[in-house]
Amino acid sequence: ASSRTRAVARRLLLWLGAFIAILAGMAASGGEARQYIVAIGAICCSALFVLVPWDAARLQVLLKMSRAERAVGPSAEEKDNSARS
Repeated sequence: ASSRTRAVARRLLLWLGAFIAILAGMAASGGEARQYIVAIGAICCSALFVLVPWDAARLQVLLKMSRAERAVGPSAEEKDNSARS
């Protein structure tokens, strides 16, 4: 997999981890601050509901491009770079 694919996959895992951490923090909160913690957590979760599908779609496109490149073979630029080294 290319470095872009790995970067998007790592970022997707980061978003999912943040979502789980936010939910756990909201569930563990208590006392007078609970309503504020839940409100801020809900705002953060709404942002994650946009970021997770966005990066998931990007990852799918990058994986399809990667499969297509492997099916076609190396590009002229890659052949040139391997010939130089």
